[in-house]
Amino acid sequence: MANSLYYLLFKTAHTQRKKNIPFLKELNLAPGQPKVLRYLYEQKRECLQKDITKGCDIEPATVSIMLNKLESNGFIKRNYSEENKRNVYIQLTELGKITFLKWQAYLDEREDITLRDFSKEERKQFINYLERLYDALLKEE
Repeated sequence: MANSLYYLLFKTAHTQRKKNIPFLKELNLAPGQPKVLRYLYEQKRECLQKDITKGCDIEPATVSIMLNKLESNGFIKRNYSEENKRNVYIQLTELGKITFLKWQAYLDEREDITLRDFSKEERKQFINYLERLYDALLKEE
């Protein structure tokens, strides 16, 4: 049973997270926050909190806490709508963009190190398998 799919996925994710934490701390980020920075960076526009919640698949209360911390660290800015004060638009600051790009460069380097013994074809297959696994898990919901 030690090599079951779920055990290997858990073990791999746990090890990856442990290896990432020192660099996250260096960037003044907490686990989970890069996902929000990535979403905002890829949108290239201001987003509502509900968009971030949906796009990152994170609970609204969790997103709210993350946004408070990201704002206090200068990574994001909140802009309040003139028409509807309940609509708060979130945007990346320049520091947020720079920090995300540093994080992405780190991930690219980690990926190269982690998959160094995989051929290009094996890397493509591996990514395809992970995408299919993720899609299958989503279908269960």
